[in-house]
Amino acid sequence: MNLYFRLTWILLLAVLRRRVSVSEAMMKPPRLRLVSLPNDIDLNFHVNNGRLATLLVDFGMLYLFGRGRVLGQLISGGTAPVVGGTVIRYRHPVGLFARFEVETRLLCWDQKWFYCKHLLILGRDKVAVSAITRTCLVRKGGSVIPADFLARLDHDAPSPDPAAVAQLFDSANRAFDSHVPLLLESVA
Repeated sequence: MNLYFRLTWILLLAVLRRRVSVSEAMMKPPRLRLVSLPNDIDLNFHVNNGRLATLLVDFGMLYLFGRGRVLGQLISGGTAPVVGGTVIRYRHPVGLFARFEVETRLLCWDQKWFYCKHLLILGRDKVAVSAITRTCLVRKGGSVIPADFLARLDHDAPSPDPAAVAQLFDSANRAFDSHVPLLLESVA
């Protein structure tokens, strides 16, 4: 419940501000300015990691989709973005009432996934949290091919090579899959 007001504010900002093209989303993405609030803070008096992920990934993508006028295409096509993986790094704590900016940049896409880079920036350019996500668009009957969706947005340029980013997720998945059984055995 406590995120609905912020969510409404972000949607309003995204719709009222200048439209961003797919090319701009890749080269010079918009930044969303936010402030950490008391309901974001944990017992250590900084924003907890779950809320950081929400502020960074969910709100960052929502703002980018709103600025790019992608939300209308998603709704009219009965399509929803689903995050299929996140690699995240926490570098610096974000304290109470800290002012920060969220930047979400579209890196590339392949036959299934959109890959985005997310930054939470404190002050002038101090990166407090960084993440890379892979997101697919799903609708009834299956997923949407990213290039087909971008064509509906009048973007027909090819993707930058997604191999390095895709390899990051494949490596993380293999490492996770190989260690989980060992972890479960050790606690049994």
